[in-house]
Amino acid sequence: METTRDILDLEGLEAAVAAPAADNAALAEQDREMAESERERNARIAELESECARWREPCMAERDARSGRKSESLPKGQLLLEVFNEVEASCAPGTLVADGHAAHDGLGEGVRRSARGARCRRGFVEVVEARGGMGAAPSDPDGRLCAEAALRFRALYLADEPQEGEADGGLARRARVSAMAYGLAEWCRSKAPEAMPGLKARRALLYAAERMPQVAACCTDPRVPLDNNALERRCKAFATGRKNRRLCDTLAGAEASACVYSLVETARANGLEPHAWLERVLAEMPGLGEPQALSEGDVARFLPWSDAVPERCRAFKKDMR
Repeated sequence: METTRDILDLEGLEAAVAAPAADNAALAEQDREMAESERERNARIAELESECARWREPCMAERDARSGRKSESLPKGQLLLEVFNEVEASCAPGTLVADGHAAHDGLGEGVRRSARGARCRRGFVEVVEARGGMGAAPSDPDGRLCAEAALRFRALYLADEPQEGEADGGLARRARVSAMAYGLAEWCRSKAPEAMPGLKARRALLYAAERMPQVAACCTDPRVPLDNNALERRCKAFATGRKNRRLCDTLAGAEASACVYSLVETARANGLEPHAWLERVLAEMPGLGEPQALSEGDVARFLPWSDAVPERCRAFKKDMR
């Protein structure tokens, strides 16, 4: 005769209840081990930072004595402000290609302001991709407007492609591009009321209508690109390496980092392998004499775009070009 215990299989139920409890205990133990490892790691980082702080001050004092300048440690955020003020004060006449951030509008006399054509185009492309491509339905006015805007931007970039045999250095081509950019800005301004208020298409039209005249005004100079995408790709190294500069809190350190990054990224932009090129510069250039005594011809031989750079310094990997 079966008992109530046999029918309910209490032993099986007890085992089923005990199994999750054992799993939870194992997970809790794993969490405790991870927390302990994290505490040890943070303690080690704090120890290293304290050790660095002990030897950094004497080194900075010795360096300042040699260079005759004082490098004070600045609080967080103050370093960036000091660097920005120095850059603003030393801005040379030229053209700044950047996004529509208001802080970029007043960098000093002689600095022209240009927007990025790629940034003006981005909002239209995002709407087109979100709505399934260039073939927008007739019942989707925002999609049709953004698709037409994307085609107009494509025509603008195609018109800016350099042509062989341009005797004027691209001045005539850039004059046409400037006229097209002004026309595109006017088109965006006229079509903005047709887009749905508050949605991305309307915002993209208003942004392009505001910023494209800046692009058009600077397009007459063949040296000024429609956008600075190539430069922004080079700036990714600053973001990926930011943890390596946690203790860099002086103006001198910021200047040194800027110099190194400028050399490395300029070498990469000219198709060189940075390590091989810098090795050649540091090995051969000191043998020419004191830096103040070098002529322009001596320095020109070592510049990244010089024909005198040996073939061994050139990069053959695709990701280095």
